[in-house]
Order: sequence, then structure tokens, then C-alpha cells
Amino acid sequence: MLSSPTPLRVIALAAVFTTTLAACSRSALQSASDNFFSSAFSKGSFAIAPNAKITQDNKLYKNLDETIHGNMMNFARPLQISALDVDTCNVGTYAIPTEGTADKNEIAMASVRLNLNDNSNQVEEVEILNILRSSFILFAPRMLPEKPSAMWKQAQNSSRSLSRADLLDILDSYPTGIQAGEGAIAKVATDCVRYENGFRMPIKCNDLFAAFKWPVTNRRWYIDTQTGTALGAFYFDNAAKFEMGIPGLWLHEYMKVEDGAIKEIIAGMISWPGNFTDAWKGNV
Repeated sequence: MLSSPTPLRVIALAAVFTTTLAACSRSALQSASDNFFSSAFSKGSFAIAPNAKITQDNKLYKNLDETIHGNMMNFARPLQISALDVDTCNVGTYAIPTEGTADKNEIAMASVRLNLNDNSNQVEEVEILNILRSSFILFAPRMLPEKPSAMWKQAQNSSRSLSRADLLDILDSYPTGIQAGEGAIAKVATDCVRYENGFRMPIKCNDLFAAFKWPVTNRRWYIDTQTGTALGAFYFDNAAKFEMGIPGLWLHEYMKVEDGAIKEIIAGMISWPGNFTDAWKGNV
């Protein structure tokens, strides 16, 4: 007997069905991401729809100049990772910019998600997670690799290519395992590597889940089915217990699936001490 599909799997299948009628191209998504950063560095304009929704660190903004787009100077390091979700017309990009002015600046880590209209390619959503030294106790952007490993851009092996729904099952097993406190639930490779705000964790990707066992809520996934790369957004709800001195955390995690398991995770996070409501709830 076939098991009933999970709600997330139903969403994944619905996305595929919907986008058989209309979808964005990889080139359009990549161009939008490239233009976001290049226009910020050159202090130029970045075209968005008149009614575009903009958030940074889960807070609404009226225009891009109020966000990191108005104060990014350059890439402090060349590392960039992108997930191009052609099914939902979203692109997520992780980068390490320099922010501020010539007189006063700092290195940061940033995740930028852009949603494009599937007909006009206009940017209708801008979601930014801006990670500064003050964002959370872990902050080590210079510990990240200078460049991403080649696997992040490599296409899935055609003989073992996974569907969007299959990729979602693998990806979502990670926050599900954390919530259950069961590392065995997480479908990770034995040599999986995890970075948290740049810091390379000295344990296996699914170790010590029992020590956390926090609700992982407000989950959203943007999946690149060609490469098996994804951006996951979710909230670690530790605010009520405040165990281990760690508050609630809002995260953007970039994951790479290879051969049916999560191979590498680059997670960006900021403290959010309770009463969290996703600003994008209802948009997905």
C-alpha cells in the first residue's frame, strides 16, 4: 500500500504541475542575482516591480536603499552559492560582501532570495538575511572556503537524477531530524560538512541532535532540480527553553544533495528571541 504524501511533498508536486505551464529560465534567474549585487557595488539602480515586497532579516522595507543593497561595497571573498529554482521562479544566493563606507566597513555574510514574475521576469520579491558580527555568537566568514567546491554547480548524475519531491524529502529530513532529536532521520552523507555562520562544525552533520530537539518551524524550500542545490529558510524555536544559552534562530541554509544524501551545508543564522512570524507567510 502506498503511503499518503506529506504536506511538503504535495507542495512540491503542485509546484511542478503549476510550472509545466510557465516557468523561469536559469539564465534569467542567474542574471537577476548577478545584477542585484553588481548594481549595489556600482551604486546603480536595480529594477524591481512597483509593488515588490522587500524584507531584510524578516522585517519589511519600503525600498532597496534601506537594505544592504544601499551599502554593499564589493565581495570580501569570491565564495558564492546559488540555488536556481526554475519551478517557482526563485533564486537564492549566498555571498560574503563588504558593507559600509570607505571610512567604516565590515565583512558580512548575506543570503538574498529573489522571486521573478514568470512572464515578465520582473523581480517581485526581495528577501535578505544579513549576518553581521552582532547577529549571533558564531561569526567566522573568513573560515569559509575561498571558493565553493565544484560540486555545488555540477548537475545531478543523469542515471540517478532525483525529482523535486525526492529532493525535498531528503532536504527536509534535516530539520525534521533536529526537531525529533534523532540524527538518524537526517539523510546526510557520511562525509557531510556543515558550516554555521562560517564556522566549520567539528562534528558530523547529524551529530548531537538529541541535545537540541527544538521545533523547526516556518519551513520554506527553494530547490534547484538540475544541481540538487537548495535554499531552506526556517526558524529554530528554542526561545521558550533557551537551552545551552542559544536563543531562537532564523536561518537560511544552503544544502547540496549528491547521490541521494546531503553532502554539504552552509548555514547563515541570526538570533531571534521568540515571537517569530515569517514575513513571507502566505506568499508561499
